[in-house]
Amino acid sequence: MVRQERFQYQMKNVLEAKTFLIARAAKRVFQQMEEKEMNAFQDALTKEFDAEHIKYRAAMDKTMHPETQADYLCFGNMLVRTKTSKQLAERDLWDLRKELHRQNLSVGIIVCFTGDGVDVKRLAV
Repeated sequence: MVRQERFQYQMKNVLEAKTFLIARAAKRVFQQMEEKEMNAFQDALTKEFDAEHIKYRAAMDKTMHPETQADYLCFGNMLVRTKTSKQLAERDLWDLRKELHRQNLSVGIIVCFTGDGVDVKRLAV
């Protein structure tokens, strides 16, 4: 029992560290960007992931399921979706949960570039 609790505690710390790295990269991108276009944010975020040595893979083809396609698969097991809007909606979290189930993953992050800053939400299923 103690080993299982220790393992769960360590995995929680790893998950929080990965989330922190992604959130920090997104905040740096927001501070550097002057234009508010999604493609520019995604390009800058990709460069920041490279600079921070965050392992990622860009989403393959957004034409198949544009409403449920994630933008990045980070660390091999974490979906990261980016969007620009005034705030996150419940629909965004529902879409991410649906995508996590479809790809059989347990953790997803939404990075929302708002007019005031960056809103980062983590979803674990």
